[in-house]
Amino acid sequence: MPPSTSEPKPHGKHISKIAFNSYVTNKASYLLFEKGTKLPQNCISLSHITSEKEFGLQAADAIAGAYFQKHEKQNDEYLKIIEHKVGFFKYLWK
Repeated sequence: MPPSTSEPKPHGKHISKIAFNSYVTNKASYLLFEKGTKLPQNCISLSHITSEKEFGLQAADAIAGAYFQKHEKQNDEYLKIIEHKVGFFKYLWK
């Protein structure tokens, strides 16, 4: 079999990052389109950082996890702990 001249195909977590990046960019573009404007090309820059390295992500992970448990698993025990501290929650990414 001749050697491949194409780029190696991404796999695993790399595919997930590509899919996520595409989703976020497309969603932002769509939301702006609904408002009658366009998303400037290359204006979104995404970084994938673990929450161990970025403390703000730890809080966001905890809040998202609590809402996930409530809405997907019908378990509101985590949300009850934080709901009085969360002043505003809006579903932007439906």
